Amino acid sequence: MRDSNTNRYTLIANEKGYVIDDQGRVVSPQGRYRKEDTAPNGYQRFSIKVEKGSRKTVNVFVHKLGAFQKFGASALIEGVEIRHLDGNACNNQLSNLAIGTPSENQLDRHPTDRLEHARRAASFNRALTRDEAEQLRRDRHRGLTFKQLAKKYEVAVGTAHGIVSRRFYTE
Repeated sequence: MRDSNTNRYTLIANEKGYVIDDQGRVVSPQGRYRKEDTAPNGYQRFSIKVEKGSRKTVNVFVHKLGAFQKFGASALIEGVEIRHLDGNACNNQLSNLAIGTPSENQLDRHPTDRLEHARRAASFNRALTRDEAEQLRRDRHRGLTFKQLAKKYEVAVGTAHGIVSRRFYTE
């Protein structure tokens, strides 16, 4: 599981002496700042070698190590998320990090970003395409009942009603 590996790599980095300073920068055991890059998920990370002399490197998330150093083992509990209070995943200042629930983490996002994320997630759960929803509305306008619409489009009667009344498929 990715989360357990992430936690394991966080612990290894901590044991090796890597720290996150108050400004959110990675400091190596030798006291030098480490270069970070941005992972595809938008979070800052740095790489370390797991074993001395080995070529194998692993990625450690800056926010995860910072939260572990700030909050201890409670930052690594399953279901606990590391929050960026200002909603900026690249701001790893220790004062910007908190631990909390997934809901709290979502609320840290800018409202526009939250809405876009919700729309994107909802699009994967939709029974109909936008074009099908528009065709359903036209069929209702032509006189089909909600029961007939539900059967034709293989959706619940309530879903057909929500589409026609524009509670669903509004964009």
